[in-house]
Amino acid sequence: MKAQTIAKYELPLPMDEIEVYKKSLARERKARQQAELLLESKVRDIYEANQQLEAANAKLKQQQKELIQTEKLASLGTLSAGIAHEINNPLAFIKSNIGTLERYFLFYQQHLPEKPGAQHSDINHARLEKIKFIAGDSEAIFSELREGVDRVQAIVADLKSFARSKSADVQLNDSNEAILSAIRITNNKVKYHCEIHTDLAELPPIMCNLNELSQVFINLIVNACDAVDENGLIKIKGYQESGYIHYLVEDNGKGISEKDMDKIFTPFYTSKEVGKGTGLGLSVSYGIIESLGGTIRVCSDIGKGTSFHISLPVNREPIAAE
Repeated sequence: MKAQTIAKYELPLPMDEIEVYKKSLARERKARQQAELLLESKVRDIYEANQQLEAANAKLKQQQKELIQTEKLASLGTLSAGIAHEINNPLAFIKSNIGTLERYFLFYQQHLPEKPGAQHSDINHARLEKIKFIAGDSEAIFSELREGVDRVQAIVADLKSFARSKSADVQLNDSNEAILSAIRITNNKVKYHCEIHTDLAELPPIMCNLNELSQVFINLIVNACDAVDENGLIKIKGYQESGYIHYLVEDNGKGISEKDMDKIFTPFYTSKEVGKGTGLGLSVSYGIIESLGGTIRVCSDIGKGTSFHISLPVNREPIAAE
């Protein structure tokens, strides 16, 4: 027996219910349009805010670069008198030695035998001894001339490297060279006031901007020199441990007070007298070390001295400067 199929018929909705559905649909469309307009407005606001943040971030990065360069120029201004003295010293004895050589050669010309075949007997004994002395002294003078020229070249090379403003000049470097360069640049400020003792182990090269790293050590050395009394001592130690290069810069100066310890890395903060510091040195140094993925810490005892501890990772790319 076949099953009977019963057809189902839906009755049409009443007109008043249709109107209700139409109004409901219209309200829904209107609400959706308003939501879309609101969403579009919010997206536009977020986009504009993001553009403003990017512009502000770019401006901050540019200002940071300018601060680094300002601190470089301030450091050079502080050290300029000593640097000029360092350059003038070798130039002075080069000039003096050249004058002495000119007198020596004049003496040679006046007292050498006129005839090519003449023997030493043609020259009296006293003059012969004088010529021997001149010959020996000339060797020492030429040695001093070479040393003087090398010193001038080294100082000028350090200054040119330090004054460069290219923050993107990052490559594998021997970090010990940054310390040696800093010591040469600060030499005249330090040598009449205190001594620097170095204990630098042979260390692996790291990716860094060498003159920016040198700037860090210049700041630390100058600060240490200002903190110590006459016949002060600055110790710089470098070693490798647990995948990091470590540097300790210690002095036996007056130390840093507890209230200053929390502020020393703050831009423009300085405990020095007016005109003796910009307050940027340690702040800039902190930023440079941070860009290398490292850390810089400080410990201090009043009346005993201060120690800065820098740690730099060996195998890590520095944060790129945009």
